[in-house]
Amino acid sequence: MEQEVDTSAQQSPVIKPAAAPEPEVADFTIDFSSMLVSAFNGEKITKEEWETEDAYVHVVDGILKIHKDDGKDYNWIISRDDYSGTDWKPIHPPKTNKVSN
Repeated sequence: MEQEVDTSAQQSPVIKPAAAPEPEVADFTIDFSSMLVSAFNGEKITKEEWETEDAYVHVVDGILKIHKDDGKDYNWIISRDDYSGTDWKPIHPPKTNKVSN
């Protein structure tokens, strides 16, 4: 004799998306010229003295911009402290585990 299973009361498991991995600030510093090369190669760069990774330099449409912790991009006016600084740190994108088929 076969048993019938009532599946109407069973719930599907809820699958929650994993939290997005956070970008990682490099544990080394670079000088201004290396920062420019990195920025024009698509990296976001922060400065140790800014003490936040929410503020960074990046390139938008070929123009250097500074992204501030208010979430907006501004035209960047480079100061003497900026171009003489050696405390620039690349912000690396989060590592993802991609599955290829």
